[in-house]
Amino acid sequence: VYKRLPLIIALAVVVTSAVAFYMYRQPSEYLAQTQMIIEPPKPKVQSKDAININFGGDINYTNTQLKLLQNPDLMRNVVVRLGLHRDPNLFANQNKGVMTTLRALFSGDKTKTGKESSLPVLTENSDSSQTADKIILTPEEIVRANSYAGIFLGGLRVEPIERTNIVNISVQSTNPDLAAKVADKTAELF
Repeated sequence: VYKRLPLIIALAVVVTSAVAFYMYRQPSEYLAQTQMIIEPPKPKVQSKDAININFGGDINYTNTQLKLLQNPDLMRNVVVRLGLHRDPNLFANQNKGVMTTLRALFSGDKTKTGKESSLPVLTENSDSSQTADKIILTPEEIVRANSYAGIFLGGLRVEPIERTNIVNISVQSTNPDLAAKVADKTAELF
């Protein structure tokens, strides 16, 4: 053991510094949280003299609502309502693999922080009877909205608080403002 001690120490120093550099290059993760109340539906009044007592506790209703909060269609709607589908570089610097990180680490090459030159695609609607709530997306924007919704769903946590109707909605992202907007818009659209 004493014979190989310098080799063991050198290997430990190299591995520790490689891990430290790798962790230093990782983007910071932010967690935004909002709360909302999920109330059970009110029972219908049968007659004016009838007394309806609702003790709550409908666990099936609550679990259904918790699952609906994690619905990809809801998250896609959040992405579209926030207009995130228009930005092709929203998550451009996040999808780096291990080899890309190591290559950038040893070459000293910084990633491009400038935006790609892309123009938004505008479509004219000849049908003026459509409502303002309906947003028409190009095929490229649909793919981008679905991709961004999947990324946000990966960072979405829906946690009920025990013995209450309060639910915590948390969104994890590398952009703190974006995480807060997505969490708030999810609660608003639900």
